[in-house]
Amino acid sequence: MSLNSQPNDFDAEIYSHHCENIKGPFVLPLGEAGPLELNGRSYKIPLVTTEACLVASVNRGAKAIRESGGASALAKRIGVTRAPVYKFPEAVDAAHLQRQLEEDRDKLDAIVATTSRFLKYLRSEVLVSEGYVYVKHFFDSKDAMGMNMATIASRAIADNYFKAEFGARLIAVSSNFCSDKKASLVVQKEGRGIHVEAEARISKEVLETVLKCDLSSTKEVYESKIVHGSDLAKAPRNAHHANMVAAFFLATGQDAVHIVEGSMGQTKMEFFEQELLISVTLPAAMLGTVGGGTGLPHAKAALQSIGLKGSETPGESAMELATVLAGAVLCGELSLMASLAQGSLSRAHSTFRKRTL
Repeated sequence: MSLNSQPNDFDAEIYSHHCENIKGPFVLPLGEAGPLELNGRSYKIPLVTTEACLVASVNRGAKAIRESGGASALAKRIGVTRAPVYKFPEAVDAAHLQRQLEEDRDKLDAIVATTSRFLKYLRSEVLVSEGYVYVKHFFDSKDAMGMNMATIASRAIADNYFKAEFGARLIAVSSNFCSDKKASLVVQKEGRGIHVEAEARISKEVLETVLKCDLSSTKEVYESKIVHGSDLAKAPRNAHHANMVAAFFLATGQDAVHIVEGSMGQTKMEFFEQELLISVTLPAAMLGTVGGGTGLPHAKAALQSIGLKGSETPGESAMELATVLAGAVLCGELSLMASLAQGSLSRAHSTFRKRTL
């Protein structure tokens, strides 16, 4: 298909708000896994991917979780961050400026309120290095991912507070201290956006009948791959968080580059005589249910298919979506680890490869 060819239902006007010099749509396969039993509810998991076996793998993990009684997940808001960098007329003591920001909380609240009726100022952190002053702001963006909102609010704080009160010169509204769209130890440790965890107990019987492996072999794969292998590579302790995060983000209209922070999670397995406890932690889920690409037709349909219960309280829909993301990651981690323990990973991909050649 030519880049200039367009399906009959393609509305260039809708897409022009998200992309310049539009040539037309770019179609990718959309699959669906599940249902996933999570927090006492049933969710479908839309996934956009070109990797054969991924949807099937997540689907298998969801089945194992269903037959073991379901999974649970808990989300908490860290806040979307933006960190401008300044030069001050005089030397700055970070601790003093930190206290000043806390004392001037009402001023900062008021400035942020002028930029958006939804965005809420949470707090700021100050770091001084080589004469540069870095101020990382945290915002509650409710159901929006909120990166643009945070940028606009940070610029307003720069002009109406730091410049007005201290004569500070804004060098850049984003300094990398955020850390936006980058892998960093700070994000891995402190989180960003929404911090979410999910866990499930998988019985020995389900491990053997559904996932076709056993506790002993799975434990050996976990210890050698997730623990020691990751540590040798100085990498996050997970099997393939990025796979599920990427597919879920593309399906639901998220900013795809935030897969970077989203995949910096951890997977943990604990082994008992009759069951396996598996948990995943995603410290930086940057997602939303309104704004950005979530308004595109395919994303609206995918979000609707998930079955979010909805809420009149702003912010709860995004939190629920984050738990579903963590559940999808949990399914994929469980299934891949079982496949490695079973020795079926290469056989599965070889089978799918033959179908496409």
